[in-house]
Amino acid sequence: MQKVMTSLQDVNPRVRGIRVSSQSALQSLAEKTTREITQGVPKPFKKVIDVSSGDPQRAGMKPNSFVRQVLAVCLCPELLREEGLPLDVRLRAQRLLEACDGESVGKDKKTKTKNKKIIFPTV
Repeated sequence: MQKVMTSLQDVNPRVRGIRVSSQSALQSLAEKTTREITQGVPKPFKKVIDVSSGDPQRAGMKPNSFVRQVLAVCLCPELLREEGLPLDVRLRAQRLLEACDGESVGKDKKTKTKNKKIIFPTV
């Protein structure tokens, strides 16, 4: 015969300890604030950008393809010959690789110099 739960004390303590994640709380707050703005409640801002999902593209931000592509080329230098990658990506990766002894970002390479500085112009 199964035991019937008649009170909160009958529920497993681990289940009772489950709380709403901070991400869910942030999403709820963002939704509530967005509703308030549309209802005319005065706020010191005009819109809410909900980034609680960890998806910046969902929030309207552009993907950081350049950084990802440079990293990919640094990890796989054969991609330097890949014409499908933008030239600025290949040039940046080439400069980074040249600053690494052996033109590899692998940590198994012995470095001959310490504290090499690479200066890139800001865009």
